[in-house]
Amino acid sequence: MPQPERQILSDEDGLPEWTVAAPECLAHLQDTFLSAVYESPELATALVRSDNPDAALERLRIYRGSVFGNLTQSLAGVFPVLRQSVGDTFFDAMIARFIKAHPPSESGLEHYGANLPEFVAAFEPLAGYPYLPDLVRLEWARHRAFHALDETPLNIHDLANLSPETQMNTELCRLQSVLLIASDFAIDTVWSAHQADSESGPDSHGMTWQEPVNLVVWKGGGEVWIRRVTAVTAFLLGNAQQTVSLETLLARVSEAFPETDLGQVLAEALANGWLVAVTA
Repeated sequence: MPQPERQILSDEDGLPEWTVAAPECLAHLQDTFLSAVYESPELATALVRSDNPDAALERLRIYRGSVFGNLTQSLAGVFPVLRQSVGDTFFDAMIARFIKAHPPSESGLEHYGANLPEFVAAFEPLAGYPYLPDLVRLEWARHRAFHALDETPLNIHDLANLSPETQMNTELCRLQSVLLIASDFAIDTVWSAHQADSESGPDSHGMTWQEPVNLVVWKGGGEVWIRRVTAVTAFLLGNAQQTVSLETLLARVSEAFPETDLGQVLAEALANGWLVAVTA
C-alpha cells in the first residue's frame, strides 16, 4: 500500500489587514475575539487590557495555541489512522489549516470533524493518495457509530412470532449507529493494517487494498464493528435509512436483485442487529 510522503507543511497565515474597531456590543466583541483565535491574534490586541501591546499579543497567541492544540488533539483521537498514514508533523499542519477553514460551530466536540473527508479530498498535497478520503470517512463513521444513541434492534425471533400479515406491515428502520460506506478501495484492510494487533502492518506489500468494497459500520455490545457486505445487503440497508414497511423493503430488494434469497439477506441484517422496528 503506498504511503503518503512525510512532508512538512508551512503554516502561512495569509492574514487579512484590517483594524479592529472598538467593540460596540457583546456580539461584536465575541466575533472579533473569534476572528483573533482562528485568523490572527493581531485582530484583537485592543481588547486585551495591558500597558504593553506586545504582552497583549503574546497572551492572545498563547490562548490561540491552546485552542488549536486542543482541537488538533481531539481530531487526532478521532482520526488516528490518518495521522499514522501522513505522519504527526504533516497531520498537525494540515489540521491547523482545517481548523482555520472550519472552526467549531458547536460547544461539544463530538460532531467536530464531519467535513474533514471533503477537506482531505480537496487537499492538494494528498492528491496522489485517492484512498485517503474514504479512509477518513471510515474513521468518522466509527466515531459516529460509537456516539450514536443506543437502540434495541428488532429480534429475528420476535419477528417470526408475528402473523405473516403483521410481519409484512411491520415498519423498519436502520439503527442510527448503522452506517454504510462504499469505496473503490479496500479501506477496511488499510484500517486493519494500522491496528496494534495487525500481523501485516501498514507497509505490507502483500496487502490487497485496491478493490471496491461495501462496508457496514455499527455499534454492538459496546464496541464498534466493521464488516464487508454484498451489494444486496448494502442496498437493503440503504433503503432502510428511512422508515419503510418490511413488505416494501423486500419488494425493492427483489426488484433490484431478482435472484436474491430475500430470507437470507433479511436474516443477516436481523442477526447483526442492524434494524429496529418502528411499529409492529
